[in-house]
Amino acid sequence: MQRKFVKFILLLLLPLLLVFVPNPISGSVKKTVRDLFAPFFSAANKATETIKHTFKDGAKQEEEIITLLAENRELKANLTLMEELRSENRVLRNYLRFAKGTSNKLIGSTVIVRDFGDWWRSVIIDRGSKHGISIAQPVITPDGLVGKIISVSEYTSEVLLITDPSCKVAVTFKSSAGNGIMSGEGNKGTKNVICRTEFVTKDVCVADGEEVVTSGLGGIFPANIPVGKARAAKKHRAGLYQTAEVVPNVDLIDLSYVFVIETSSPNPRSLKGER
Repeated sequence: MQRKFVKFILLLLLPLLLVFVPNPISGSVKKTVRDLFAPFFSAANKATETIKHTFKDGAKQEEEIITLLAENRELKANLTLMEELRSENRVLRNYLRFAKGTSNKLIGSTVIVRDFGDWWRSVIIDRGSKHGISIAQPVITPDGLVGKIISVSEYTSEVLLITDPSCKVAVTFKSSAGNGIMSGEGNKGTKNVICRTEFVTKDVCVADGEEVVTSGLGGIFPANIPVGKARAAKKHRAGLYQTAEVVPNVDLIDLSYVFVIETSSPNPRSLKGER
């Protein structure tokens, strides 16, 4: 088997030696050998060219694939941007409809700064005293109450959110007609920051899911601004009152646009310290 292989190799090399080696091998022998093995040389040359073209075509296809992948990524990015713009457009249209449908004079604003570590405390908006903003003005969205203005500069203002414990709001349970004072629960280690209503008389039957709105009794927030939904009402054994949790209507962690209600100076008389 090994001898046959050696003979085969020698047979392949023989024409090359006869064609390319110099004299004393005669020219006629060279020509004869060359003509005899011409088909073999031609086939070998075609095979070599085919391999070259295959590598070239492969490289070209690889370049085309890279280009197509880049174009695909760009199209996906453009599609994502278009979806974001459509979503933002829907939000802004909703805000515009809300502004046209309310009797309150509103100042539109954008949230420009927030502390994501204490997102439930306050945000900064891009409107200030130059735009008619003043201390204690209520801040809302089409979904409901956000908070109130606590600090004003010429071009920016700070909004205290209803989820902050220092924000007090006089509220009414819409179905049961019970009144109370709502304040934020602050951060208890979860994203679902809620509020708590106190000083609700025991004779009021607060139902889970009951709508909670501003009562207008505190002198700061106008009446009937949606606030949230009641849950987990708890009557205390001692005393005359009960408490209830309130889940805010507004997604305060994803707050982008707000309205400030243009009001005159708040009534200094407040119900149990709405401030």
